[in-house]
Amino acid sequence: MSTQQSHPKEAAADITAKAKADAASAAESIKDTVADRTAEQAANIREAGAAFDDSPYARQAAEQISDSLSHVAASLREADLGSIQRDVTEFARRNPLLFFGGAAALGFVAGRAMKASERAEPPAQDIPEPNHAHPASNRWGYV
Repeated sequence: MSTQQSHPKEAAADITAKAKADAASAAESIKDTVADRTAEQAANIREAGAAFDDSPYARQAAEQISDSLSHVAASLREADLGSIQRDVTEFARRNPLLFFGGAAALGFVAGRAMKASERAEPPAQDIPEPNHAHPASNRWGYV
């Protein structure tokens, strides 16, 4: 009887292990994507900062922001998921208001970005096909 009970337990353990491996793989992929996008934004900010020829303070601020984002991207690429989770947890425990405020701000930014992307896409319209069976109906504006 113990062999019958061990099969479902082994199957459950296999399913759990596969789910954990899939989740870790997906998280790594997301981490890499975030690091790539952060590096792209750093380059964009650096490029935008170069346009501030008449304002050295604005150019310097853009360079500092760009450098910080570049460091964040490099840290993300090098860090393992466990250390990222520990760092975020420690930060949230030390600074709960700042953490939740940042999470709320990030949520608002994500919502605005999603809304902006929806507005950028033209709405799909169902335009009926003209009825060529009756040419007279087309002549009088009837479709």
